[in-house]
Amino acid sequence: HPAAARQLCKIMGFAVDGSVADYREVGRHIPFVRFTPTT
Repeated sequence: HPAAARQLCKIMGFAVDGSVADYREVGRHIPFVRFTPTT
């Protein structure tokens, strides 16, 4: 959903031109947390 991706980037303070490379660059700056179950 390109419109949702643009809006999310805008809300988070990133300026994107809509290119795949631009979205990848944004992805490199977004912190992610991974939860894994413990056994």
